Amino acid sequence: MSRAPDHMPVSDLKNLGAVSARWLESVDIHTVGDLRRLGPALAWRIVRERYPEANVLLLWAMAAGLMDRHWQSLSESEKKALRAEAESIRFGDATVRLPMVLLPVALLLAALFAAPSAAAQNLPFSPLVEAQIYPAGGILVGGVRLGPLDVHAGWNLTRRGDFGEHDNERGGGPGIGLGIWQRGAPGLPGAASGLLGVAGLRAGLRLDVWYLDIDWWDRVPGGITGPPTPPRRSGSTQITVVQPTLRLRFDLPGTPLGLTAAVGAEFNVSTDGEDVGEGAIGLLGLRWAF
Repeated sequence: MSRAPDHMPVSDLKNLGAVSARWLESVDIHTVGDLRRLGPALAWRIVRERYPEANVLLLWAMAAGLMDRHWQSLSESEKKALRAEAESIRFGDATVRLPMVLLPVALLLAALFAAPSAAAQNLPFSPLVEAQIYPAGGILVGGVRLGPLDVHAGWNLTRRGDFGEHDNERGGGPGIGLGIWQRGAPGLPGAASGLLGVAGLRAGLRLDVWYLDIDWWDRVPGGITGPPTPPRRSGSTQITVVQPTLRLRFDLPGTPLGLTAAVGAEFNVSTDGEDVGEGAIGLLGLRWAF
């Protein structure tokens, strides 16, 4: 089987159009030799970092072009192997995001140490259940209350639609977490903290870690060359999410029920597969604890 010569401009490679060639040249892939040295999988990931609209058809077009084949001649097993190789490539996102993870951990530890001798007290012990909703899903946790502390485990169900990196994302998975409550608001000026206390509100910090499987799909407008392709491409991504939140709670008088509201963020600290959504989050909940 013949193959394209290394000195050939990438713009002349079989299967590639003007837009695809321009994307490759913008990331310093100018010749077929440049592309061959990197490999189509790494080249595709580099292009997608700058041009997220570059879909998987570009990966197949480059791989087939290097063998002087039409991209539609690739077998399903060849396509699957190319996708697996491309999705296994990591660019160190977890290292970049580490400071963002350490900040909420430090805040929660500071709050724990600020609690008035919690470890030395005879802490009340009781079960708790909390259900929360947010714009793209819901969370259900169960655990125990130890004085001002909540220790829990639960399930996060997400239906993000097009809020994430793809046209549709949905999935879920288990998680664990720790929270702390205090009447008023620690860290606020005395008057502001006191007003929250008078209003019957408690302020809190919570840190959750979720292990989610996300199924996603994207619309595919058409092929690189030749007839239109199937209308969508799909995949799955496994992520570890750190979710710090600031919370307020109002206990309903005479009942074990409390209303909760929270704001925070989700950070994908580990990603196995294509990138999926993360960012700010707001939650409303109902908490049951004696």
